[in-house]
Amino acid sequence: MRNHAPEDLRIRVVPPAGQGSIRLLVNNAFLEATELRNVKPEPDAVEVTPEGHVYVFEAPRLGSEEALILYRYEPDGAFSDIPVRIALDGGPEVSFLQFVYP
Repeated sequence: MRNHAPEDLRIRVVPPAGQGSIRLLVNNAFLEATELRNVKPEPDAVEVTPEGHVYVFEAPRLGSEEALILYRYEPDGAFSDIPVRIALDGGPEVSFLQFVYP
């Protein structure tokens, strides 16, 4: 990524059967190192937790097939590794480092 250049984080989820909502955690380290531009679709709620922000989406609104959640942001800090952790509440998680160039 380039510092202060728009980036997209594409998150694909399959809404779990029988659950009314999807709760998606984005970790604090990533939030602190980036500036959020928007989330599509717009979440129904955002909760602040000690680990990060939890974006809540109503599952029926996303449909029963795989849904795409687009998290658009800009990194804020050149020559840095940003630890990223995306997790579904009670489900899988993905962690990786994102390097930022000037």
